[in-house]
Amino acid sequence: MGFTLVSMLPSWTFSSSRRYSRSYVERSFYSMGAMGMISAFGDDRGALMRGITRAIVEFQRLDNLLTIFNESSQVSRLNALGGREMVPVDEDVADILRFSVEMSWKTSGVFDITVGPLMDLWGFRGKKKESVPAEREIAAVLESMGPDKIFVDEGERTAALLHPGTRIDLGGVGVGYAVDRAVKILKAEGIDSAFVNHSGDAYALGVPDESEGWEIGIPDPGNPEILSEKFLLCDAAVATSGGYRQFVTIGPHRFAHIIDPRSGIPGQTLQSVSLIARNAVTADALSTSLFCVGTEGAGRLLDIFPETSFIGLTRHGDETAIQIINDPRKGK
Repeated sequence: MGFTLVSMLPSWTFSSSRRYSRSYVERSFYSMGAMGMISAFGDDRGALMRGITRAIVEFQRLDNLLTIFNESSQVSRLNALGGREMVPVDEDVADILRFSVEMSWKTSGVFDITVGPLMDLWGFRGKKKESVPAEREIAAVLESMGPDKIFVDEGERTAALLHPGTRIDLGGVGVGYAVDRAVKILKAEGIDSAFVNHSGDAYALGVPDESEGWEIGIPDPGNPEILSEKFLLCDAAVATSGGYRQFVTIGPHRFAHIIDPRSGIPGQTLQSVSLIARNAVTADALSTSLFCVGTEGAGRLLDIFPETSFIGLTRHGDETAIQIINDPRKGK
């Protein structure tokens, strides 16, 4: 699908090579512009395979609805008809738009799915930029952005963009939404132990057999082969946003692909943010937001979401500095 958020996948060190008392099934798949993997334990191997297959189909279904790279998707139609028409949308599209607008208001605009025009302006979509956008160009784009530019009628199941220049990009929320839907399907199939991992967003359902949790490792931005932090995850989600793998180079400067919608400038204070929350869609949105506000703003933002944990990584020369708020390793 080519979502904006394509950061380093959180590594998990669970190994499927040993023997377990229950069946174990693991499947990788390609969807939403990146590779994903679903792993699960259970007594019934057939139920595991059926649940994982249904979950993968759900990823593909949501991809077709939410992608901006297919002109026939509902999100592409919304973007094409911005400022002109109401667009019929599926329940999932209305739901993700409602959630995104709510998150935008809660975060005072740090999270904003109307960031699409900024992605174009900085060269993350289409033609490469030869120079940094001028202040007047950024200001003009910011006029078309904000949660007040999105209208959703959930009763009629229609939506509209209220400014002709508004375009939405679900890169900071779409994968997390799909991960949560996949987990819901696995639960419906009676699966109580699974790990769903897709392009930086993951959910740990229950625990793996003979273990206290799914082990998560956060890569060092300076050397992604090395893990900076490890912790166990159970019945929770983690999302990692990083600027060290996807970026644009303009002149001598490198800019991360995650843009602060308030200023119109890519986030520059952090190189990696991992956010642990109860569900993947919240973790996805907040990891994107916290990448923009940096460690100084993280505490204030997390006060609004107290049941979350934050791990921020910065680089100082050859050293990686780590800040942790609400350490997820406590009690492990």
